[in-house]
Amino acid sequence: MELILVPLILGSYFLPTIIAVQRDHRSSDTIFFVNLFLGVTVIGWLVALVWSLMNPGREDESSSGDDSGDSL
Repeated sequence: MELILVPLILGSYFLPTIIAVQRDHRSSDTIFFVNLFLGVTVIGWLVALVWSLMNPGREDESSSGDDSGDSL
């Protein structure tokens, strides 16, 4: 039972970090540290979660806003 519970608890604790890394968030390192040190408090965990869901990714040079690949 403990073998299932420990990864489940750790996964839910670090859910904001997991989301930030999956979304390639530009502040994923900072979100990790906020999650690690302030995640014990409910407010710190919620801040990290909301932050990981906002402003998701790094700007990609290939997505400069021109839709030259689209055709009529």
